[in-house]
Amino acid sequence: MADISNLVDELSKLTVIETAELVKQLENKLNPNLFCKVHRSHIVNYMEIRRFSGTRGGIILMNDGTEIPVSIRRKAKFLNGLDEFAAYNRRDVHNVE
Repeated sequence: MADISNLVDELSKLTVIETAELVKQLENKLNPNLFCKVHRSHIVNYMEIRRFSGTRGGIILMNDGTEIPVSIRRKAKFLNGLDEFAAYNRRDVHNVE
């Protein structure tokens, strides 16, 4: 099993990682200004989001083409964090191309 601290160090460089670590453990170690748990098995890096489509929970399209589901329950927190990230970085992450 991979050391979780090593994974955290590398996350800012990656769009998708696979790990046997619990998502909750990983979530607790990540910067909430850059990362958000959007589904029970998915944490996204705001810097790697290309587009968000918001029907029901929603779907995030990542820069590498991966589609990530957003749960209905986590949608509001995700959108608030996305807006804060976009404002801080002055970019439109709802539709970045």
